[in-house]
Amino acid sequence: MNVPTAEVGLVILFSFLWKSEHERGLTEGQKARPCLIIMVGKQVVVCPFTHTRPGPGVYGVRIPDEVKIQLGLDAEPQWIIASEVNFTDWPGSDVRETHKQSCEIGFAPPALLDKVIKKIQAASAAGKLKNTQRNPAAHGAAP
Repeated sequence: MNVPTAEVGLVILFSFLWKSEHERGLTEGQKARPCLIIMVGKQVVVCPFTHTRPGPGVYGVRIPDEVKIQLGLDAEPQWIIASEVNFTDWPGSDVRETHKQSCEIGFAPPALLDKVIKKIQAASAAGKLKNTQRNPAAHGAAP
């Protein structure tokens, strides 16, 4: 698989592990889904895409139709969940291959990325930001 350089705004196919799954003892996400890279440093931080409308206490940004078309996503309503993130090594075993023989799906437009970042900040300020470390042994975190 061709793995691109991690960049903020890159949308990748990723096995996102929800906090609730992690708390049940799972170590892999139940399905590969598009995820937005929102921070690059010692690790990469990603937010998941979902077809499920955000419920109470969940911070999400609806993905505009034109962005779904640009990224080759289906036409159903989708959101980027900004109140839940995964921290992962790059490239980690949790990236998945698309039909393009890469994990890359495309790039989110800057305006959408800005909305997601603002929602993440709001979730964090409200104490609602959930994060899951995907490589705990490599970083001294508890599994």
